[in-house]
Amino acid sequence: AGDSIAGALAAGLDAAAAGCGGGGGGGGDSGEDEPTSAEWKARGGAHFKAGRFKEARECYGEALDLEMASDYSGGKAVASVLYANRSVCQLKLGDHDAALLDAGRAVQIDRQNRKAFFRKGEAFHAMQRYDDALDAYLHAQHLCEEAGEPPDPALEKRIEYCERPAKDR
Repeated sequence: AGDSIAGALAAGLDAAAAGCGGGGGGGGDSGEDEPTSAEWKARGGAHFKAGRFKEARECYGEALDLEMASDYSGGKAVASVLYANRSVCQLKLGDHDAALLDAGRAVQIDRQNRKAFFRKGEAFHAMQRYDDALDAYLHAQHLCEEAGEPPDPALEKRIEYCERPAKDR
């Protein structure tokens, strides 16, 4: 039983596809080790790639709970990534307020997280708050330039859209 988590991870998380953590529980795990934050993150990624955004969101939440309980033993940058990942799940599920909240937390934790600024822009964009979205997108673009990365076409497109006059959107 102890190898089931590792086996599920190695097999593309097929065994974990039904959910993450709170899906039926109440204990009785027959002594299996609790998944680590990294394992929850990996499960979340697999669910996300399969289009199971609710399950992905739950997995990222479990990973965040573990990170907070361990006083961010994985480092604050890990927590920032988890919040940014959960933010995109919230966006996919149509919960723009929750997406903005998670993206904002990601940015607060790690001001160098380019993806967190992009997610924050996406949340504002979904709320039709284009000036706020533009600020977040421009910050993400600035961080990309500072890192010496090539321009991101998706980011450039979003910036261009937000810079248009309101009547042309």
